[in-house]
Order: sequence, then C-alpha cells, then structure tokens
Amino acid sequence: MSARTFRVSEHYDAPLARVFALLVDADVQQRKSIFLGARAARCERRADGRLVVTERRARLGREIESVIELRPDADGARVSWSQRQAALPVLVDGVIELVAAGERRCELVFRGEVRAELRVLGGVVVRGVARAIVAAKRREHGFYLAELARG
Repeated sequence: MSARTFRVSEHYDAPLARVFALLVDADVQQRKSIFLGARAARCERRADGRLVVTERRARLGREIESVIELRPDADGARVSWSQRQAALPVLVDGVIELVAAGERRCELVFRGEVRAELRVLGGVVVRGVARAIVAAKRREHGFYLAELARG
C-alpha cells in the first residue's frame, strides 16, 4: 500500500461558528462540488448527522462517481472527512479543524492521508491525488469567501 499525507491551512475573517455552518450545510456542499468542477452533485443529510455528497466528474474520457462523507463533531469545530472514487482503489481520509483567532476570525486546517491499494504506480497515484486535493482545498477557500460575503 502506498500513502501520502497532506495539510492545508486557510484563514477567514469570520467567526468560527459561521464557517463551521458552511461546512455542514448540505446546499452549500452541493454548490461547492459544482463550483469545483463536478458535472452533477447530490448532498444528503443522514439521520446520524453525516453529510454524504455524491459527485460525477469527467475523468480520462469517462464519468467517475465519487462519494464524500462529512462527519461533524458535536464540538462545532471539527469535521471528519473521507472520499472514495468508484473507479480507483484510492481512499482519502482527513479532518477539517477550525481554530478561533479571536471572535471574528478563524483558521481552517485540513489534514489527511491518501492511501492506494496499487502494487504498480501506487506512489505516483497517491502523490497525484494528494496534489489534486490540496489544489481543490485552495479553490474551496475562494468559494467559502464568496459564500461568507453573501451573508
């Protein structure tokens, strides 16, 4: 098995509770998926509080389905996150943690690990997936800033 860790940190001029509310809002997560390039996205809130986002993206000339699970902690500052793609034996697990920086600012720290069950080219795949996740998280920052500006 090949694995690679990653970490992304972004700052927001908004209270922690407001940013957390965006992370656990099903409509916001569906819009974010489309913003980040999904052809279609559906987000469901499960009875246990999990959000399950199903995305369809075009990759390598075909449609690939990806399932993302967001599991908010009761503390209102942490969300566990996982993603699986139907066509690849790759799993991504991570944690999104919000840290207050006063009453009107917070830092979002996203860290995780990409694992691949590939004997050949596993290292290449996990490096590529980790780079893509970091790039997407940086684009998400712009999306969340726009959402915060909407009020």
